[in-house]
Amino acid sequence: MGNCYKSNASEEQISYDKNVVIYIRQESLVSKFMPADKVKFKITNPVNELSENLLIGSYKMITTGCIIPGQDPRGEVPKKCQDHFFISSKPEYLFITLFDGHGSKGEEIVRFAHKFIEEKFLIDNISLTKCDLFLTELFESCDVAIKSQGGKINALGSGTTAICLLFVNDGIYVASVGDSRAILATIPEVQHIPIKTKSKNPYKKIFTPSRVLEPIQLTIDQKPNLETELNRILAAGGIVAKAKDEYGESYGPYRVFQKGKQIPGLAMSRSLGDMSAKKVGVISTPIIDFYPIISFKDQFIVVASDGVWDAMDNNEVSNFVETFRRKCLKEPKNIDDENTINPGNSTIARLLVEEARYRWFGICSEEDAMIDDISALVIEIHTQELTEHDRGTRTCSRFSKFTSSYLEVDTSNISSVHHNLARETIISSEMLDETRVELDEDVNDN
Repeated sequence: MGNCYKSNASEEQISYDKNVVIYIRQESLVSKFMPADKVKFKITNPVNELSENLLIGSYKMITTGCIIPGQDPRGEVPKKCQDHFFISSKPEYLFITLFDGHGSKGEEIVRFAHKFIEEKFLIDNISLTKCDLFLTELFESCDVAIKSQGGKINALGSGTTAICLLFVNDGIYVASVGDSRAILATIPEVQHIPIKTKSKNPYKKIFTPSRVLEPIQLTIDQKPNLETELNRILAAGGIVAKAKDEYGESYGPYRVFQKGKQIPGLAMSRSLGDMSAKKVGVISTPIIDFYPIISFKDQFIVVASDGVWDAMDNNEVSNFVETFRRKCLKEPKNIDDENTINPGNSTIARLLVEEARYRWFGICSEEDAMIDDISALVIEIHTQELTEHDRGTRTCSRFSKFTSSYLEVDTSNISSVHHNLARETIISSEMLDETRVELDEDVNDN
């Protein structure tokens, strides 16, 4: 399989071409595979990039971010970018939020949620001892406000994930709904010499930094087949199952359905919006945890939409960022006139989303899928001084108290991942738009 999109991957150099050629396999009922289609296209430019130097307590946070819109390589299905992020601050608090919208009205819901959440953060008085209560109320009141929009925003089949990082002097409160994810890369207790290996997959390069960090996952991917989530959805009268194709075969991730209906088909158990799914156990209450920052050990945080995590795992992201972050620019640069994207002309956030997009080309080639929106924030942690508090022994857990209770109920066929969610989400939300009157009556009954 050929590909003119080049990822010249090594520890010294990597670059991504803007003009792409991929070969998309086509399944056939007669033979196993028809000849692959040769598809040429030009990659989309970022819709948002940022660079911020932020201070909180004794820490300096150098933050870069990048969002690149999803794309149909064949050019047949237009797609709005629904990923978004923002940074806000006030004395004693630093607030970083990322959204990944879905459905036909996802972009509108993301804009509304940004405005509501940032205004509430800036206006409300937050108690350092009650940050978790503030974050819970923040998410739940935002969801109520989205529902109250009524005819202004049709949120029946559309919604958004949300991750909020609330930095205080000695750590981070992390609140999330949906399946966007945040990880913290830290120096492990036990160091080991990295072993350089190669991948047989042409779209999957293996990066081996000189110092391998441990990625700690700060959030839970809130899927409906997680035991705690499943029990709540079933108790509310919902159904959790995989979608079926025209031959009755199950495929893709587990989704939430109303009994006897093909809606809403939501592939997550918590979100903002998605009012038809709220009738059957999907909630807006975030999962919240606190993680202390450990001076000189904690190196960076990556917050990203599933456009990154569907293509790369935690270790791959951590290794990639550690390999290239010191080689990248600290501020975004306009490179529209340049033919390649590389560390010399990009921030580490831009480089990370480009690597994720490159891996999506492999997914497109195998599954004839659309490329998802891809967004990431990379927050590099620099300790300004070692305080007496930092010299003391930390007693807070560095691991989520929720991890052991959030277990997948059925992990059979877990390796069969269906990535064509963008096209299916558009279709699913349009179905809900068409049945709006019926669903409005259902939701108002709650």
